[in-house]
Amino acid sequence: MHASHVMTVFDGSRAAERALVDAAHEARDSGAPLSVVILAAVEQPSRCCNMQTTLWNREMRRLAAEERARAQVLVPDDIPVQVQVREGRGHKAALAVARELGCDLVLEPGRRRRPPRRSALQ
Repeated sequence: MHASHVMTVFDGSRAAERALVDAAHEARDSGAPLSVVILAAVEQPSRCCNMQTTLWNREMRRLAAEERARAQVLVPDDIPVQVQVREGRGHKAALAVARELGCDLVLEPGRRRRPPRRSALQ
């Protein structure tokens, strides 16, 4: 069964690059659109450390914007792709975005030379 909408999470790592390449091939093979999501690890402002949180969040958003630009360059021109930055972190945040976008296959970066984690949704 081919996917109807493929998503990958991109964090700028080599593992994320491999997951992006795999997701692009899967999207091309199935004729599905590809969504690339960059998760920005922002924090909620607190009453005691609001300036630190503001600076942290600004930096996380700046890094996410850089990763977004890098991800766009890595996707072949013949694959329909939407690259976006979302706030959040981790597997649960990635799956929540995938459900919101209607993706039925998610490829997340593997760690330590492991293949990307494939999550079939729906």
